[in-house]
Amino acid sequence: NLGVENIKYLHAGDERRIAGVPIKVLNAEDDYVDEISNDLHNDGSLMFKVYGKTESMLFCADVGKRMSNWIIEHYGDDLPSDYLQMGHHGNGGLSEKFYRMVQPKVAFFDAPAWLFDDTEGKYTSAENRAIMEDMGARIYSFEGAPHTIQLH
Repeated sequence: NLGVENIKYLHAGDERRIAGVPIKVLNAEDDYVDEISNDLHNDGSLMFKVYGKTESMLFCADVGKRMSNWIIEHYGDDLPSDYLQMGHHGNGGLSEKFYRMVQPKVAFFDAPAWLFDDTEGKYTSAENRAIMEDMGARIYSFEGAPHTIQLH
């Protein structure tokens, strides 16, 4: 909280309409994050789901594995989404159980080639790609960007 009076902070569970589009917040920088994680800059990221008429997209920001179980416990029914922006650029990010509950048809790795195509095993992006491939998701990275979708 920055102490600025005219800012309205979002919290987990909040539902809003932005430009007529419904969103639901599944994670925010709330007190529960302090209890679970010591990585507040990443794990306190705003995770939200955007709803079209028949499709949806989940934006995971930089939320990491430590938050997976809490989000599953509180918002597991909200996780299934057609499109997914991977947690923490697809490196680290959320647990396999979390991603399998999302079951996206398309996964966006917000990652440059050196991270997305890591061949040295320094990062977990390859493991997360394998999870997405196993579920049959189409996968996109910065390669060929910008990428656009239209929620139906």
